[in-house]
Amino acid sequence: MELSAISMDKVEDFLETIPSKHTRKNYVNGIKKFEQWYGDSITKLIKNPEATKTVEKFYVSLKQKHPQNTCRNLTNAPIQFLKYFDTDVKPRRALGIYRTEKSTDDHKLTIEEIQRMASVADLKEQIMLGVLLLGLRIGDAITLNVIDLNKLEQEVPIELKLRATKEGTIYETFISHEFKELLKLYLPAVTSKWLF
Repeated sequence: MELSAISMDKVEDFLETIPSKHTRKNYVNGIKKFEQWYGDSITKLIKNPEATKTVEKFYVSLKQKHPQNTCRNLTNAPIQFLKYFDTDVKPRRALGIYRTEKSTDDHKLTIEEIQRMASVADLKEQIMLGVLLLGLRIGDAITLNVIDLNKLEQEVPIELKLRATKEGTIYETFISHEFKELLKLYLPAVTSKWLF
């Protein structure tokens, strides 16, 4: 289902205030899901006293099919959209809309698993492993510039301060001796400003 023309104009106005491309995409998806469930344009709820109850019902319907973190993300989109247009949306805390559940599907890699991967990896794959071991989010790792890591004349460990794209906070990490040696081999072959 596509957004209605009326919704799309308002949604585009709202999205212009969201700096993150990823967050904008999530909001569009959440608003589409909401309109599909609601059967009408979300704009009908702007300044509507029933907005909170409607959003709560949307969340409860999502809970029937989706895990908590998905429900939170999908429900946050219509909430933020309506708040942008001065609609008082205050879901009951007891619903737990903003509760985050730790995923049980995550597998924490052991050092032995990383060493096995590194032993069969080519140079680029070893660089990828090294970057991920810096503790960056995937989105921040794939947007690294060569200049971010081109400090190889310094003594190890080489301090790195990198800005996180999502919150704007600073990652403080370092380049180890092993990673420095890999970078010395890899960086001369990179022909663009991006590491990957």
